[in-house]
Amino acid sequence: MTETLRGAPAMVDHEAVIGLEVHAQLLTRSKMFCGCPAGYVGAAPNENTCPVCLGLPGTLPVINRRAVEHTVRAALHCIGVRPGFKLVSSFFLMALRDQSVGSNGAMIFADCGVVIEPSAAELAEIAIASADSCRALLGAEPRVAMLSFSTKGSASHRLIDKVVEATRTVRARAPEIEIDGELQAVPPTVLVCLGATAAQALLGRQFRVTKQRGTWIESDLAELVTATIHPSAILRQRTDEDRQRETAAFVEDLRLVATVLS
Repeated sequence: MTETLRGAPAMVDHEAVIGLEVHAQLLTRSKMFCGCPAGYVGAAPNENTCPVCLGLPGTLPVINRRAVEHTVRAALHCIGVRPGFKLVSSFFLMALRDQSVGSNGAMIFADCGVVIEPSAAELAEIAIASADSCRALLGAEPRVAMLSFSTKGSASHRLIDKVVEATRTVRARAPEIEIDGELQAVPPTVLVCLGATAAQALLGRQFRVTKQRGTWIESDLAELVTATIHPSAILRQRTDEDRQRETAAFVEDLRLVATVLS
C-alpha cells in the first residue's frame, strides 16, 4: 500500500488502463451501408431510410466506397505500408461454429475490400500478409489455400492463371508457408454471376448483363453458367415501381437456376 497526495490509500498492484473511443462523422453524401442521403439537417423524421437502414430480411448492405477510401487513406498517412511490402490489403476474420475447420473454427479471407483486382504479384503479397495476420491474431501456423473457380487445371481462364502464378510466387518468396492452389472451395454445378462486374470479369468484357441475363451461357467455368443483375441495383432504383419491376425480373432470373437445382 502507498499513500496518495490526499492521504488516501492506493493499490500498487493495479495498473490503470484508459481507453479512448473516437466517433467521427464522414462528410459523405450517402450513408455507410446504403445509398440513402446522409443529409439529416432539415429532413423530416423517418426520411432518408430504405430496407437496409431498417434491417429488413433479404437486404444487402453495400459499403460506402468514399468512406472506405477515406479510411484507407488515413491509415496510409498515419501508419504507412509495412516494410518490405508494396501495398495494403484487407481481410475478414471468419468465426465458424464448426471448430474442426481452420484454427478452432477461425479463418482469414483476403482481400475483401481494398485491392479489388490484384495482379499476380499483388495477390502473392496479400497471401503472405494474410499468413502473417493468421500467426499474429490466431496464434496458429497458417495453411494458405489460393481459391479460384478451378482445381489444378480443371478450367482455363486468365483469372485462374493469375492464381497459379501467385501461388508460385509465394512458394519462392516465403517457402516456409504451407500453401496450395488453385483450389475450388466447392466445385460448382451452377455458376451465377451477380452484376456486370462479376459477369465481365469471368465471361469477358463483351458480356452485357442487361441483354444476356437469365439465359444459360456456354462456358467451361461450370456445368451451367448464367448471369443477372446485382441485388444492390434493385435498391438503387428511384421509385417503388422501378424497384418492384427489377425485383420481379431478378426473381424470374433465379427461377431459371431453381429449375435445375430442385
